[in-house]
Amino acid sequence: MVLRGLTEVQRRQLVLADKRIALNSGWDSKMLSLELADLSALGADLASIGFSKKELAAALSRVESGLADENDTPSVVEAAVSRPGDIWRVGPHRVACGDSRDAALVHSLLAGALPQLMVTDPPYGVEYDPEWRHRRGVNKSKRTGKIRNDEIADWAPTWACIQARSLTSGMVLYARRS
Repeated sequence: MVLRGLTEVQRRQLVLADKRIALNSGWDSKMLSLELADLSALGADLASIGFSKKELAAALSRVESGLADENDTPSVVEAAVSRPGDIWRVGPHRVACGDSRDAALVHSLLAGALPQLMVTDPPYGVEYDPEWRHRRGVNKSKRTGKIRNDEIADWAPTWACIQARSLTSGMVLYARRS
């Protein structure tokens, strides 16, 4: 790494700080082992990074068998813990449990933030046939049924309320209309 633009004093301070930081540091053994294993799998020459053969062998022997199969799914929890009105964090995202026509819920979900993107699929209130999967032989699950409130055809008042409170100027809206 080349760092340009330092004064002589800054350069000398950086040299000393770099060496002092190294003296104060330690290793996260698990992370070191994983990183060395990944570098080795990528074909890197591990002998060139300052570890002895004994240290490399010890670190690589601590590597666990790897991640779970991406197709393995955890078993479904029988008792739901979500309740209407709950707001869940999923990484940097927030997910609400409830009726998206409820302006108070949407307001709570957004917590003062304004969305930059909305993806929706109007028109709403079209009659949904929950049996189509069974007729096609696609899904044998008994967890299907009529969608409640499917008869609500006019979402315009709710849409206007949510739109007025929640959408930003210049946001992107993708709407699929059948």
